[in-house]
Amino acid sequence: MGIQQSGQQRLDDRPAGEPEDIGRLIHELTGRGLAHYEIDAPSDPAGEWFVDLAIGDFETVVGFRPNAGFGIHTSEALYGSRPDEVFGDAHRTAIRLGQLAVQHAAGRGLRSPGLRDLRNLLEMQQASVAAAYGGDQAAISRLEARNDHKLSTIADYVRALGGKLELRVRFDGFEAPIHIGRDAPEAGGAGPVRKARPSRRR
Repeated sequence: MGIQQSGQQRLDDRPAGEPEDIGRLIHELTGRGLAHYEIDAPSDPAGEWFVDLAIGDFETVVGFRPNAGFGIHTSEALYGSRPDEVFGDAHRTAIRLGQLAVQHAAGRGLRSPGLRDLRNLLEMQQASVAAAYGGDQAAISRLEARNDHKLSTIADYVRALGGKLELRVRFDGFEAPIHIGRDAPEAGGAGPVRKARPSRRR
C-alpha cells in the first residue's frame, strides 16, 4: 500500500493507521525543502513502515518501527540490513535528513555524522560544549574542523555533548563492539562471569 503526497500535510490529516511519528516527520520536513514523499505501510501494523522522500534532488528511504524509531542508511542498504543511524524522534530525524541533503547537494556523498553534525543534531552551541569540555569556543571550533583525532579526544567531546562513545568492528562474517583502553581485560584473563549452578539435593 502506498500513500503519495506532496506539499504540506497537517498533523490531523494523516491517513488512517499512519503512525503519528511519521506525520510529525513529514511536518518537520516541509520547512526543510521536502519536494515529495510516499509512505509504504506494512501488512502488519506493528511492522516496519517506509517513507520514500525527496529533499531537493536528494532522495532516500527512511524506515520507521513503532517503539524503535526512525532508521537511516548512509552506506549501501542491502536487503534486510540494519540502518546505519537510528533516531528516536521525528525532530532529530528531520535535522539529520537536512544534513544529508546538504552533503548530497555539495557532491560529497553520504557519510556518518562528524563532530559538528553531532552538535547540530543536539542543537547545542559551541560555547555550551566548551563549558562542558573544559576549553574555550575557539578550541571547539578547531576541534570540529580537524580531520584527525585521538579516540580519547572524541570520547571527551561526545561526553561534553551528553553522550558516550562506543566502537564497533565489522568483518566478513561477524561484527562486535570493541573496548580500547587500560581497563580492557587482558588476554587469558578472567572470562565471562558465570553463575554457579545450584546444587541438587536428593
